[in-house]
Amino acid sequence: MMESFICEETISNAKTVSGTVSKILESMATQYHTQLRANQDIQYKVTVFDLRTVPDIKLCDYILRIMNMSKCVYRDLLAALVYVDTLINNGAIGGISFHNVHRLVALSIMISTKFFDDVHYSNASWSKIVGIPLRELNNAEMIFLQSLGYNVNIQGETLHMWSEWISRFADENPIQERDPKHITEQSAQNLSEEENQTESCDSAITL
Repeated sequence: MMESFICEETISNAKTVSGTVSKILESMATQYHTQLRANQDIQYKVTVFDLRTVPDIKLCDYILRIMNMSKCVYRDLLAALVYVDTLINNGAIGGISFHNVHRLVALSIMISTKFFDDVHYSNASWSKIVGIPLRELNNAEMIFLQSLGYNVNIQGETLHMWSEWISRFADENPIQERDPKHITEQSAQNLSEEENQTESCDSAITL
């Protein structure tokens, strides 16, 4: 069952795949920011995955960059969604936001390829691919794995379930461009008060 997610044809469809996955994540981020604005009792939870400023690079372009440079496959995008969903459910992050989605995607795909592939890139190479300084990438990876309880295995049935859900989402939802200005005052204030935030993803990326 897993073999169906490892075929090379997913690379040729990288632009379509990156667009669909980015729409899903941006939709989740929009919903989360809407909840924050509507309910002042909900506090934005700042983590190592958050960036002080929202990257200028669009999420779909960022995902496409990672797919092209790392040669990851559709399975890794599915795994990224599963991992992120797990972090939300176990409370490691408050939700998907425009401040943390780039770094979460980068770490999820990197960890997926490390687990599922026999041969994979070093963290030094991944640092260049995702635009995160190596020391920060190593630290974020450790925290990410700890937050998952080091359980990165995903059953084939789960991947198929997410694949079917993605297909339905693509059919039912038009393209939604991320609006960098669509950030809650609360999240922006909390992030600005955090003293040791990491650099913006796009600052280390040469497109």
